[in-house]
Amino acid sequence: MLDIAILTDEKNLNPDPHNFLISQLIYEESLMLDYFKRNGVKAERIDWADKSVEWSKVGCAIFRSTWNYQEKFNQFETWLENVKTKTRLVNPYDVIKWNINKRYLLELEQNDITIVPTFFIEKQTESCLDKLFVHFDSGELVVKPAISVGGLDTYRVSKSDSKKFEHKFQALLSKKTMIAQPFQPSILDQGELSLIVVNGQFTHAVRKNAKKGEFRVQDDHGGHVLPHFATDEEKAFAEKVVKACPGQLYYARVDVVRNSEGLLSVMEVELFEPELFFRFDRSVAEKIAEAALS
Repeated sequence: MLDIAILTDEKNLNPDPHNFLISQLIYEESLMLDYFKRNGVKAERIDWADKSVEWSKVGCAIFRSTWNYQEKFNQFETWLENVKTKTRLVNPYDVIKWNINKRYLLELEQNDITIVPTFFIEKQTESCLDKLFVHFDSGELVVKPAISVGGLDTYRVSKSDSKKFEHKFQALLSKKTMIAQPFQPSILDQGELSLIVVNGQFTHAVRKNAKKGEFRVQDDHGGHVLPHFATDEEKAFAEKVVKACPGQLYYARVDVVRNSEGLLSVMEVELFEPELFFRFDRSVAEKIAEAALS
């Protein structure tokens, strides 16, 4: 019997020690493992797709770095359906199903949460970029899949370049449901804030900055992260967003930017595999570990 499985993916079990992002991942997950060990709890890092695991013999599975799920999405969905009745999931199954598709943004908007305006284009439907520019009355858009991680297939497109990008957009749309959003210029000079909430309470925040000439803030695209001292407004907004989400949330990461009116606006809410930046506040790793045991 294994008390706790910290869920990761195969490539993160034997990582390249020279990869900064992965080395941070190992460090942060080790903080949770150390807490469990000190408290007599048997815990291991487990590849979610490992077919040899008997999930009925795992007390609790905590989603941490299952970052290849979009590459194996059908397999992931099948696995999720299989394990949901065999072990306790953190965050829970219903939360993951809700969060895995960015359509949840529209539900948040209906619950009085300010989001970056978002329009969905269903897979294999007829659409074109020109219509999207007209819809938003914007000179620049960001287009990306409705299900994605790490900025994969995420593009910034200007109206003047739309015809050049149209072929790529149609190729993506033939395989994936896409979303379009007006580009938020504040991300270039203010970055994107990630506000971490554990058991409904704000814990800490970071500011993610894009490298020069880039708009994506992820490490994979050259972005870098700095600690951020959140204002009362930012803390309250993060907690409000989490309250608008369904189900029991052990942890959440609320990614926000400032819109043209200076209002905090949700880019994404990450509820099952986000980097939570424990390196800026070690105590949060223990808070989540403790919550998982409750």
